[in-house]
Amino acid sequence: MAEITTYDSCADAKKHLATVPPVWLAVISGGLAALATLALAGLTGFPGGGPAGAVHLDAGQQAVAISSKALGSFLEVSLEDGLLRAGAGTPEGLASHFMVVPLTEATVASLRLATATTAKLASKWHDIQMTTRSGCNCTGFSNEHGFGSYCHAWELSYQDPWCYVSEACPGGKKGSYNRRHEVCTPEPPPPPKDEYNYSSTFTSSNKEEFVGHWQAPAGCACSGYSSKLGYGASCKAWEEKIAPHQTPWCYVHNNCTLAERRKGSFGHRHIDCEYVYSDSKGETPVPMPQGPIKAKKSKKPLQMHPAASEKGKGSFLARLLGRRLALATPQQQQPHQPQPPHLRQSPSQSQSRQSERPRASRRLQQEGAHQRRLQQEYPMSRASRKRERQALRSQEHVAEEAALLRRVADSKVRWVALISAATRGFVTIERPPHKNALLVHAQAAQLSLGAVFALMPSGAIFAAGTNALLTLCDPADKRNAKLCSGFKPNPSDPHRKLLRAEEAAAAPNAALFELHTVTSH
Repeated sequence: MAEITTYDSCADAKKHLATVPPVWLAVISGGLAALATLALAGLTGFPGGGPAGAVHLDAGQQAVAISSKALGSFLEVSLEDGLLRAGAGTPEGLASHFMVVPLTEATVASLRLATATTAKLASKWHDIQMTTRSGCNCTGFSNEHGFGSYCHAWELSYQDPWCYVSEACPGGKKGSYNRRHEVCTPEPPPPPKDEYNYSSTFTSSNKEEFVGHWQAPAGCACSGYSSKLGYGASCKAWEEKIAPHQTPWCYVHNNCTLAERRKGSFGHRHIDCEYVYSDSKGETPVPMPQGPIKAKKSKKPLQMHPAASEKGKGSFLARLLGRRLALATPQQQQPHQPQPPHLRQSPSQSQSRQSERPRASRRLQQEGAHQRRLQQEYPMSRASRKRERQALRSQEHVAEEAALLRRVADSKVRWVALISAATRGFVTIERPPHKNALLVHAQAAQLSLGAVFALMPSGAIFAAGTNALLTLCDPADKRNAKLCSGFKPNPSDPHRKLLRAEEAAAAPNAALFELHTVTSH
């Protein structure tokens, strides 16, 4: 039989708990979360009957519909991808019904502890890399998009994995926000020595100039497929705006062996293009073996004194002068010319000039001391002010997150979990690099920190999984406005920024919602 240990005091129990490995703490916390999930799943029966009215969370679980104050429509779950969209005109459909399950502060704290413990041990349990190319450790810092906490291709599928590192990392470099980061891939090997170079001719046999252009490698032609963003039909640096110096690429057919393991986020194979020179008929420059450049031999002998060797050319006086100059000695060619009297220096003038040299050096020393004194009194130069602005911008989202967390702590928020009546799954939001990062879906089978939300007095909904507010991703699309926790300050931005204030949303009232009690069957 299993031995049961009893403790005389709470202090003894805490000392024993401190000796438990972190792995078992994560397992225990995960088990508690699973038990809470089973308990909630057993209690979530959608009631039938009852008039519509206001939502009172003190009454326990109840079915509700959530409407957007910006569009006036209701949130509904798509049965195709499980994402939440504000596209329902009325709350009559089952896809727009949700069960509200109140949660206690202790439950939210336990889920936060379990998430933090799992994140620390994720590098041992999964293939998560935390070491960069130069051997530096990732700091775990995430930017305003949720990127950079560990080694991953955060922005593009074919990008080298990277993460943020400390300022002391020797191999890191700073980006546009003055944050130091480094790639995690090993140093690439040196390129092989090219055995051929190309001829110096720029015209083909058709008397046409060779024109350089990008094309797919031989045997892997571009398929012509375009993604929903309009990318990949031909060789072009499609994401050059967000990835400068990108190599042009295109989508290829499935029979391309060179792109066997390279599939993008849209599930199609792609390959980098090559830069080649050719004419209109496809002729390319003729290669020749690599080797040292040899100078061509001249057919005519080198003539040192053309005036003396060319007989019969020019006048007799010219030939005579040329012969005399060739036979003249260096002393005869460059006779000594005395210096004019007005340029000669007297002894007093030379002494005065020598005395001016220490005087000039003392003046330079005084000017340098004056500049150093000014730098001490006014240390903020233009470069230092720029670095200070970049440092403030790099930590701006951290201050916004802290301010939002203080609002949630000071306000009397109600922690809840939402269960969809259509999918019977928890409404959850995922962090990057999930394929549905920052998007709200209703396909989770268990309760996690991503499924915990706080109803704020202003009408906003706080997501504990991302520490951000829920909002409509694109309020202009009234029929397909997805629910997420990010926004784009500029519509052309490639990534969403975490929303930490209601007034920063893409449209007025886009981050405000209202709950209505409904009748669900």
